[in-house]
Amino acid sequence: MTDSRFWQGRRVLVTGANGFIPAWLIETLLDLGAEVTGLDRSPVGALDVHPGLRDRIELVLGDLNDQPAIEAILTQRRIQTLYHLAAQSSISISRGSPVPAFESNIRGTWTASSLSWATSTTSRRSRRS
Repeated sequence: MTDSRFWQGRRVLVTGANGFIPAWLIETLLDLGAEVTGLDRSPVGALDVHPGLRDRIELVLGDLNDQPAIEAILTQRRIQTLYHLAAQSSISISRGSPVPAFESNIRGTWTASSLSWATSTTSRRSRRS
């Protein structure tokens, strides 16, 4: 990740953008020259801990399980790299509400990975034509 030439102008999507680790990743990517879009269900979180960070990205509020919305983000913003860090990480919340935790962690990961593969495959096909 230290070759900043690779990241210059690279369009990156980070899911779970308001999480502690994603916010640090976003700051690093921006410092390397990437154009970052963040996706999160919450408008508040760790992005607010880093002064000015929220203003340097486009934060999209949404649910990772909303396939049409995620596909639109990937295609309209021409995302080149996806960091999927969204998850329900609280064990106590997951125990109390296992179905929403499953939806977030398992289905959300499936949605992100399958759509990123589908949009990158489509993109590769269109470049060959």
